[in-house]
Amino acid sequence: MIEEQIQTLIAEFAEGCEILPVSLETLQYAAKLRDRYSLSFWDSLIVASAILGEASILYSEDMQNGLIIENTLQIVNPFLAVKI
Repeated sequence: MIEEQIQTLIAEFAEGCEILPVSLETLQYAAKLRDRYSLSFWDSLIVASAILGEASILYSEDMQNGLIIENTLQIVNPFLAVKI
């Protein structure tokens, strides 16, 4: 992607999504989740942000499909049903 496309994509995300800052609370929660669920640093940060943003489903092809975190967030691999 060229820079102009990237900037357009960011603007479109900002219009249609709630953007949450990475706060101290998010980092501390991510550390707890990392230990409890054996997540990588980046995955725990994504999961913590999703939970604090009150998401109920997190789509990821890299995390464990079907995993339910904190009884509130379910990991779903959107590519499992895709047949090539």
